[in-house]
Amino acid sequence: MSLQGEKNDQKLYNTKFFKEVSFKIENQILIIDVVENRLVQTVNIEGIKSSNIQEAILKSLSLKEKSPFVESEISKDLTNIKNSLIQEGYYFSNVDVKKIVNPKIPFLNNTSKY
Repeated sequence: MSLQGEKNDQKLYNTKFFKEVSFKIENQILIIDVVENRLVQTVNIEGIKSSNIQEAILKSLSLKEKSPFVESEISKDLTNIKNSLIQEGYYFSNVDVKKIVNPKIPFLNNTSKY
């Protein structure tokens, strides 16, 4: 693969919509093979009654509804959630994430519990 091909490969991968991206040329035809990441269908926050705190938490998340689900983003989001709660005065909160995968659809239900 050429340097330009590697740059295009990296650009597609950086969109976070794809787990894997590969390029190949067969009979002078460029073939791009991708494996898509699942999409987050919903994000539910349980245990927090204040809509202002819920909104602040939802804004801080990288895994938002209809965004690509990237496993490595969970730990970043947990940190963001804990920091948001600390800023609101909840210093000893327990934060838990529950993933529900429906194999029939390419969406992921993501539920955070506090």
